[in-house]
Amino acid sequence: MKVEKVVLPDGRERVRVTGDDGRKSYWWHIRQRPREITSAKQRVLIDAAIARSA
Repeated sequence: MKVEKVVLPDGRERVRVTGDDGRKSYWWHIRQRPREITSAKQRVLIDAAIARSA
């Protein structure tokens, strides 16, 4: 499993988790509780930010 953290241009921190099977899930945290991101638009922003930081 691979965990990648990124800070978006507006300052929000997001996490992308890639499983051993290649499946990706996207997360954000509020009050120490993880929440999954299901919006395709938000997932694209996270992927782009991770690509820029690599």
